[in-house]
Amino acid sequence: MSGRRWVRVCSLAELEPGRGVAAMVGGRQVALFRLPGPATTAAARLRAVDNLDPVTNTNVLARGLVGSTGEVDYVASPMLKHRFDLASGRCLDGDHPPVRVWPVRAWGGTVEVLAGDEGPDPPPRRPVTTTCPFCALQCTFGLTAPRGGSAPAVVADASSPVNRGRLCVKGWSAAGLLRVPDRLTTPLVRDAAGSLRTASWDAALDELAGRIDATRRAHGADAVGVFGSGALTNEAAYLLGKFARLALRTPHIDYNGRFCMASAAAAANRSLGLDRGLPFPL
Repeated sequence: MSGRRWVRVCSLAELEPGRGVAAMVGGRQVALFRLPGPATTAAARLRAVDNLDPVTNTNVLARGLVGSTGEVDYVASPMLKHRFDLASGRCLDGDHPPVRVWPVRAWGGTVEVLAGDEGPDPPPRRPVTTTCPFCALQCTFGLTAPRGGSAPAVVADASSPVNRGRLCVKGWSAAGLLRVPDRLTTPLVRDAAGSLRTASWDAALDELAGRIDATRRAHGADAVGVFGSGALTNEAAYLLGKFARLALRTPHIDYNGRFCMASAAAAANRSLGLDRGLPFPL
């Protein structure tokens, strides 16, 4: 016996034209949309797709921007702006997995979605806790193993004493960078003609070590300097300092914020009268 049934999710009046609403249907998050147009044809302009953005593996499509190419109505993910056809589910930007399209109807003044008998999504694997790679706040989050062709999913880490499960948009979308088409996945070394060539890690590190050693021999250890970053963990920053002083024998080690964040703070103070705030209180 089929388990397919129509599930009421909201009233038709609750769906504003051009804006999405997320609802749980059969244990899955579904994004519902009412395309812009005359109120008399609202029922014909209902669309429903999975709320899960398969590119970043985050439930965000209900907050996406609804648009049209003239022939295709789409929703653009708020994460990496990939557009998904609301009729077929295919991704209009690059070779990415499609989203599932759900049958949807207006029944009287209510909106209903046809739930299947496939059951909820399987639970994700236990996430691995890691540190956000962006700013110096040292927020942590979890990364789950990817499913299919999707990127690993970023999940909240409520146990973090810094961000307590909250993140800014850079943190939530961090895993999406792993699927950027032009992301470098192997070292590049310039040849004698100045062209970049792929190289192994051993060859690239040997080239780097040789050039640093040649500079030190020609100009002394003080000719070499090291820039750290607030995005480094405490352990990585400690090791970088040891590497500079013991391996390179240089006293010149500085923080990238002297030229980066310090100038941004000065510009914000001059233009807005205050420095940048945090996305959440500490």
